Amino acid sequence: KNNNFKIYFINIAHYESGVGFCGHIHNSRRRSFYKDRNNNNNVSDQYDAIAVWQNNGEGNWDIAYSIYKQNKNKWFHQADKDIYYEGGANLIAKLPGDDNDPDISSSRSEAMAVWSNTGLKGNKGADIVASKWDSNGWSKPARLFAIAGDDVDPTIYMQDANHVLVVWVNRNGNERTLYYSEYTNGFWADPVKIPFSGADRIASPELGYITVEGSRYLLVFT
Repeated sequence: KNNNFKIYFINIAHYESGVGFCGHIHNSRRRSFYKDRNNNNNVSDQYDAIAVWQNNGEGNWDIAYSIYKQNKNKWFHQADKDIYYEGGANLIAKLPGDDNDPDISSSRSEAMAVWSNTGLKGNKGADIVASKWDSNGWSKPARLFAIAGDDVDPTIYMQDANHVLVVWVNRNGNERTLYYSEYTNGFWADPVKIPFSGADRIASPELGYITVEGSRYLLVFT
């Protein structure tokens, strides 16, 4: 029994319209600046978490996000560089096709979100895309790779702004294959298969990072 551990059920935020689904959240513990709705002077503040989820409000699934500040115990959305309004949510981007299965991870200076997109030009089925966040907002989402079949269920872990690992499931016919790629100093390495016997039903991978008896990633999946 841990008396310091509590569970809260709260309504984080909503985008302008539609249904929210498949959300993930990650603590960021970073410092930045913002202007309030009344355009007051910049105020030093701390963003403690970023939540992402898929939202269907305009005929397609898109990825929405909201930012939490613990010292105000409130969620905010970003309207422009360094301008944040209380409540609500924004889309990371409006891409062709559907955006599904978002995940997010962060360091003290940046965050990165990944998800599966079905409509970008050159896609070979559904492909994994990524976008980085800092106080300027989100970068233009970029497809990581175009692999035959559908790339779905991505999971991400960011050690720092220059070291990130992404794992996902590739569905090609009846085959299910786990792939991973490492992001180092601005570049993604070529995807590598993770060998696993009996992988025809793989789903829902999740990444972690542990520092007990050496530093290493930990991957779990069903």
